[in-house]
Amino acid sequence: MLVVKDLVSGYSKMPAIHGVSFKVEKGQVVAILGSNGAGKTTTLKTVMGVLPAMSGTITYKGENLVGVPSHKMVLKGLSMVPEGRHLFPKMSIYDNLMMGAYSVKDKDSIAKKLETIYEIFPILSERKTQLAGTMSGGEQQMVAIGRALMSDPELLILDEPSLGIMPKLVDEIFEFIKKINKEMGVTIVIIEQNAEKTLAFSDYAYVISEGQTVIEGTGEALMKDDQVQRVYLGMD
Repeated sequence: MLVVKDLVSGYSKMPAIHGVSFKVEKGQVVAILGSNGAGKTTTLKTVMGVLPAMSGTITYKGENLVGVPSHKMVLKGLSMVPEGRHLFPKMSIYDNLMMGAYSVKDKDSIAKKLETIYEIFPILSERKTQLAGTMSGGEQQMVAIGRALMSDPELLILDEPSLGIMPKLVDEIFEFIKKINKEMGVTIVIIEQNAEKTLAFSDYAYVISEGQTVIEGTGEALMKDDQVQRVYLGMD
């Protein structure tokens, strides 16, 4: 579905990643792991066209994505929940969700998708008129994920979904992500600092260190590899 090979990208012509490769099969949950500054967010911003690729290839369903602007990615079936959520704080939950459907012309399709999101996140239905900026971090993350799903993506990219969320809500967010994958059939790529919880439900994982892919394997295999956990993921 998505194949990234030997990707080089960065900021102001200075590479932050230099040789990242990974692939995502339809229906999978694929984790991109690594320490702060490893190049995870740079990688996915480049995939989404927010940053230009300096070299390497990005192929989605056989189509070259290098050079495709970010606003066209949604039309191709990709959607991203950015780190920090980036909601419209003075708009209602409902209006934030509807912003995610700007590219969808079929009103019936929008209504069905909204209903599905309310089923996954019941609290969003209960509080649809509440201003997004008055919600907790975990609740805001639900809005951000719901907004991304309103465009009916085939591939959903999540950048640090547990960041800034109370520990008791982190498990809940991960359960929602599993439900989106299993019940809605959405393929997921997830960047996470919480490696242990992420590996527990990921089909496959890649570890990035100093801008390069250094190791890969099933979530289960990497969970059992003490060296990977200690050297690359900072886990005891």
